[in-house]
Amino acid sequence: MVNRMFRVLAASTLVVMACSTPPALVSPTQSAPAPIPTPSPTSNQPTPTAQGGAITGRLAYGSDFIPPVTVYAINQNDQRVWFSVEFPGYGNPPRPTAQPGTEPGTYTLTGVAPGTTYSVVAYRNDGQKPDPGVYTRQAECLRRTPSGPCPDQLPVLVTVTAGQTTREIDIVTWWPGSGLMPPPPPRPVQVCGPLTRFDEPGGSIPGRLVVGPHEFTFGRDATRNTPAGTTTLGASVCLTGRWMYTQPVGRELLDFRLALQ
Repeated sequence: MVNRMFRVLAASTLVVMACSTPPALVSPTQSAPAPIPTPSPTSNQPTPTAQGGAITGRLAYGSDFIPPVTVYAINQNDQRVWFSVEFPGYGNPPRPTAQPGTEPGTYTLTGVAPGTTYSVVAYRNDGQKPDPGVYTRQAECLRRTPSGPCPDQLPVLVTVTAGQTTREIDIVTWWPGSGLMPPPPPRPVQVCGPLTRFDEPGGSIPGRLVVGPHEFTFGRDATRNTPAGTTTLGASVCLTGRWMYTQPVGRELLDFRLALQ
């Protein structure tokens, strides 16, 4: 996925840490953004009416590597609106180079619509646990008190200002955290390819659809938009929506839309 809408190992700049003791982190500040690439727009990003803002921070993960993740800023007024950037991973084994214009172990979201608040969440791209990482009060506490203790893992919402970069939005808390940590928001999805399966739900059996290599389930209560022709097997479609991993059905769509390519 292109640049749009995690214990850190950086031998030269970061310190390996355990999940319970992430690196010293200072409350978010804003400054004029450095030149950074603008993400390609997606159907889940609103048409900009003002200059976008940016969100940047570090990723900390309790290992000698940071796994590949997709970092999302999810609009809290409408969770169907989000901005994202892919982070290729860092550390052992050797990973791809860092996002242009950033240090290893950091991420930058650009072109984020201003004037509202966002949850900043990093979902692993390999499907492993723990997942996801969330920007929480723990990160704020560790910037003020590097040695802790910092048990508060409640998520913190981020406000974006037009033409400004909101910095130090560090992701150090990984789900599941403490018992007080609420469930993370659903993960956005946007994939395109041939539709090779579309089964309607029946009785206790969930519906199932496959677009390219991506398989999802959905229930009777899922909100859906499937115009004529989009459920025909073999059709070239784009799937957008939100999903959560549930047992035993796997990746369950809460709402989704199919559109012909």
